Amino acid sequence: MPTTADAPGTEIATDEIEAMRRHTLDLLPGLSGPCIDVTTCLYTCTPDFGFVIDTLPDCPQILVASPCSGHGFKHSAAIGEAIAQIVIDGRSND
Repeated sequence: MPTTADAPGTEIATDEIEAMRRHTLDLLPGLSGPCIDVTTCLYTCTPDFGFVIDTLPDCPQILVASPCSGHGFKHSAAIGEAIAQIVIDGRSND
């Protein structure tokens, strides 16, 4: 559920808990007890879910990279390679 860092949502809907329970049962059939605790997890992402890897408009010698939390972690090898290519070659390979 979208939220902001200034006002993070902490409510978890019953249907979200039930969906997670069904998913968990599919993966771990022996885990069939009731849900006894839930918590929210926030991670950052851009509006289009893309990563920010670019130079600053007024300072092209500064490269900004924001792979966006857990979303970017899954792609860290490719992001690191793209950043290295930009730094060394001035552009990343397609």
